[in-house]
Amino acid sequence: MQGPPFPAGCGWRRQHVLSPWPRGQGASVSPESTSQLTADPPPTAPRRNSQLTLWLSIAGLVLLAAATWYFWEPLWHYTQRIWVLLQNKEAFRQRIESYGVWAPLVFIIFQIFQVLVSPIPGELVGAAGGYVFGWLPSLVYSTIGLSAGSWINFFLARLLGQGLVARLIPPQYLSKISFLMERQGVIASFIFFVVPGFPKDYLCYVLGLAPMSWRIFLVVSSVGRIPGTLMLSLQGAMIYQENYWSFVLLGIISVAFILPVYFWRDRIYGWLYRLEGNRGPLEKKED
Repeated sequence: MQGPPFPAGCGWRRQHVLSPWPRGQGASVSPESTSQLTADPPPTAPRRNSQLTLWLSIAGLVLLAAATWYFWEPLWHYTQRIWVLLQNKEAFRQRIESYGVWAPLVFIIFQIFQVLVSPIPGELVGAAGGYVFGWLPSLVYSTIGLSAGSWINFFLARLLGQGLVARLIPPQYLSKISFLMERQGVIASFIFFVVPGFPKDYLCYVLGLAPMSWRIFLVVSSVGRIPGTLMLSLQGAMIYQENYWSFVLLGIISVAFILPVYFWRDRIYGWLYRLEGNRGPLEKKED
């Protein structure tokens, strides 16, 4: 009878589990049988679920790339129209509400699109969501859209490799966060997502090359974006309610937090670099 598989280095366990005698007693074991019992088990085949997820992701990204290539001209024209709408929040509100029950889905697509297309400012989209829906629905819809867009960027980098990342990310950012490619970097990545003003879309590409599972990435990117998303949703809701004093107070709090982060950003990069177990100075480049 063949015993259950054990990890490498646990051969004596296999031998005594398979033996009917207590340890140290009973019949002797021949060298041939010992070698068979202590041999490492053959590697297990990949699970079907993992393969199915991979192929579905590849198929989805190929379809997305083909659709983007085919509809590039109308998409660019539509992006310009979005920019004009975002500069006029009341016009944006009327446009979104014109979709009726589909308005939340349209806004979620807006959020996905702004993650994928850098010229669309995420801050304006987030604040406009609070202006249209109120702070709580905007927080929920924005989180769904931002998570989906981040997931797409993550898998684009994982499928297309380091060449894509090097083309999309400016060297001054890549040099400071490239250490995450060599480690899983859960804590550092989460802090990067929480810190306001950091280009989180770039971080999604970098983490696509890191040894981080897509499940962990989805949790880190979704939860890490919530504080900033909440702040933008509140600001948009306060503008709609004409609660300008609260808006100004919230703006002062945001600036008081963002400015120190901006001026001490090199120290923050260095601290996160050392937090991940790296030694030596972090390479610096002028912004």
